[in-house]
Amino acid sequence: MIGLMPAFPPAIEAKPAQGVENPITIASFAIETSHIVICPPGLAMSSACPNPEPKRLHVKVEATSLTSERLRYQYSVSAGKVIGHGPNVLWDIAGLGPGDYSINVTVTDQHRHPADSSASLALKTCDTCDPDIKLPRIVLSCPETIAEGEPALVSVAVSLKPALHKYEFNWSLSAGRIVQGAGTKRIKIGTKGLGGQSISASVEVLGLDPVAPRTASCMIAVKGK
Repeated sequence: MIGLMPAFPPAIEAKPAQGVENPITIASFAIETSHIVICPPGLAMSSACPNPEPKRLHVKVEATSLTSERLRYQYSVSAGKVIGHGPNVLWDIAGLGPGDYSINVTVTDQHRHPADSSASLALKTCDTCDPDIKLPRIVLSCPETIAEGEPALVSVAVSLKPALHKYEFNWSLSAGRIVQGAGTKRIKIGTKGLGGQSISASVEVLGLDPVAPRTASCMIAVKGK
């Protein structure tokens, strides 16, 4: 979500067009920052990088006309795209690589008197980017309640496919027993004689990244006859 317009640093000054006869004056033309560090594809920002990598930058123009006419603003960028109209817009820089970029504005009145200004942006590569590791999620599916004597079906899903070997599944139960599917991603639990009790079904998934969560559990209430 884009919040309120931030205060802009005074370091990014406008370059107003010259001309005594021009009734339009651009007092300032600024983007919210002039330097951003980024990481190459496949790498993520580390805590040592000085600031998070924004996808859109606020851009603000302050212009006046001696004739108090309504002004029009036309933007152009060396890369990316401009979102919005008027003196406050956004510069979408998503996907841009390291380099120097510029944004230009032409302000005109109803008589097409122009005034121009530009601002620059430098994208630099952060020296301490980390590998962009996508960790898998383990999701269990099981019934909240089941009648005594009916088999309870429990299954597990992993959001990422295994990189090398197949996943292995170690199941454990607080009550009842696995009557089918032990060691697979889908089991059937016998509930005979468990009326009025609850079954906690837990699974440990082997073959995941060592830093990823490996276990998940769910609870099943068994209704008595």
